[in-house]
Amino acid sequence: MLSFSTPPPIESLLTGLLNQIGAQSNRIVLVLDDYHLIIGPAIHDSITFILEHMSGNMQLVIVTRADPPLPLSRLLRIIPKIQALNLTIISARRRLAD
Repeated sequence: MLSFSTPPPIESLLTGLLNQIGAQSNRIVLVLDDYHLIIGPAIHDSITFILEHMSGNMQLVIVTRADPPLPLSRLLRIIPKIQALNLTIISARRRLAD
């Protein structure tokens, strides 16, 4: 078990995790269900960090009933796949409204 007098910054822990995931030869899928229940800004910041730094063998799936409080417009510029996802969400909402 790790023991720290002061906890390390979350970014350093996430970087280590992402490096280990990136070293894997298989695909890793992280599914976060009921994301709309998360209210802690630190968690949203951590998910943003993961999205900005994850390797090509990792996929993040966020299941939520509301738009996540993530900087989607900024993420769209660096992760083109989010754009397709965003369009899918908009399309699904329009179908539900009809």
